[in-house]
Amino acid sequence: MGGLIVSALLASACGRIGYNLLDPPDGQPTPATGGAAGSTGTGSGGNSASVGGAVASGGAVASGGAVASGGALGAAGAAGAPSGGMNGAGGCAGTGGCGPGGPVLPVMVWGRLFGQYSDDFMNSVALTAAGTPIVAGAVERDIVLSPVVTSTGGAESLIVAYSADNVYQWHQRFVAANGGINGAQDLAVTGSRVLVAGEFSQTMNTSAGNLVFAAGQAHAYLVRMDNAGVAQSAMQINGGTEILSPCIAGGWVPVNVNTSLRFNGTTLNNSFGFGKVQFASDFSAITQGKLFQSGTGGPEFDENYGCSSTADNSYFLTGVTHGATDFGLGPITTAGGADAFVAAFASDGQARWSKSIGGLGTDMGQKVEYSAAGAVVYALTEYSGTLTVGGTDTAVGLRDILITGYDPLLGTLKWSLPIGSVSNDSVLASSVDASGNLVFAASHRAPITRGVTQAEGTLSGLGTMLASVSPAGKLLWAMDLSDLAVADLAVAPSGDIYAVGNTADALITQTQTLLPASVDGFLIKLSWL
Repeated sequence: MGGLIVSALLASACGRIGYNLLDPPDGQPTPATGGAAGSTGTGSGGNSASVGGAVASGGAVASGGAVASGGALGAAGAAGAPSGGMNGAGGCAGTGGCGPGGPVLPVMVWGRLFGQYSDDFMNSVALTAAGTPIVAGAVERDIVLSPVVTSTGGAESLIVAYSADNVYQWHQRFVAANGGINGAQDLAVTGSRVLVAGEFSQTMNTSAGNLVFAAGQAHAYLVRMDNAGVAQSAMQINGGTEILSPCIAGGWVPVNVNTSLRFNGTTLNNSFGFGKVQFASDFSAITQGKLFQSGTGGPEFDENYGCSSTADNSYFLTGVTHGATDFGLGPITTAGGADAFVAAFASDGQARWSKSIGGLGTDMGQKVEYSAAGAVVYALTEYSGTLTVGGTDTAVGLRDILITGYDPLLGTLKWSLPIGSVSNDSVLASSVDASGNLVFAASHRAPITRGVTQAEGTLSGLGTMLASVSPAGKLLWAMDLSDLAVADLAVAPSGDIYAVGNTADALITQTQTLLPASVDGFLIKLSWL
């Protein structure tokens, strides 16, 4: 929707990572008596009913009502714990916010654009151990990285690091010769290493060595850098026609393959499937690879769209298959047509479990996230029609979103949460926060009529929504993010949310109005105030 990206919404007195205080998720405090508006505190201009009391265990205000629109605050209570519930400054001021008016929502505190006079994209964001963002994408021409300007006149992979308060730290770029394809697709930070995966054609130049392009249209790459952005090794994943869409899953890099996958003198042939390669622990060599394909052959692709990993390098994949793909435990059961899959693997690549989600319509797994704190694997699927495998939901529109929770070790389905409008709804990006909650972005082209109520947030008729789901499958909050094309999310231990993607609209934060020159990449930070 053409328009401005309005910084959301409430600088509320309740500072917890936005959950609905009417029904907090597992492990969060229930507000003590007096959290709702007092009997004399309602109505325009009314005063709070009670004197703000001491803070109950977990940080909820023990007494003192919420103040209606225009009302005065009660006396301040004792300070609450920063990680629990409402803070201690009296009740919740103003309309909305805490209690019956709605959940606490994050606020866009700053943003940054990447672009000049061509289309530029930020595709991935990862956080350092200190919780500061590193972003990666595909850019052309001049890019201002205050105070540095980088330009090659052609496509390049760009990786940039910032502080938590939007101060430039360093950048790195990889340039393809003769104007070939070049773009970073995924980032991962492991200790002091920064891993970047992307696509290139022609020869790609890095400070760790040049990657010489062989036959075909595009190859994938993996570059290892230190935490100052210095490239230490560079490797390519090549094959027949195309090797695309790499993502980083522990020590493995899944890729989509057209024709064949080659490594260490070995060629694995297929048509229209996906594969994965494993790297040595220092990411200096490929140790093994494997292809997956439904066996139906062309013309439809079987593709991997999302990956996630654990601390011990076990990992999870999701995507689309057009038949009974065997991930190592026997072919999965499918419903026909295009079905979504979710598969789990040990660090050595051996399959642990695999599931399919589908009906007679087109169903695609878009994102998967592992939550150690929540002991759950979140799978985010787009589906149409009625599911007959992996669920029984019927879409309310042309294409809906289904979020499912699985046991990480056994693959047992724990719950399903459908969300949809009468039009097309799409999964854009996902991450998990320190409490184990899923945070995701999705696009909806009509008002959401299923899965979101005013208790979780009020959404506009169409655009991008940012929302959160608990490990128990409960929607916690939802908010508008205008029409931003979000590509990736990362959540810091503090609860700050970083998002990247691209936009042709203005970004308006609390202190900035940023105007893109064309379609520009962006980085934004949302905080709980």
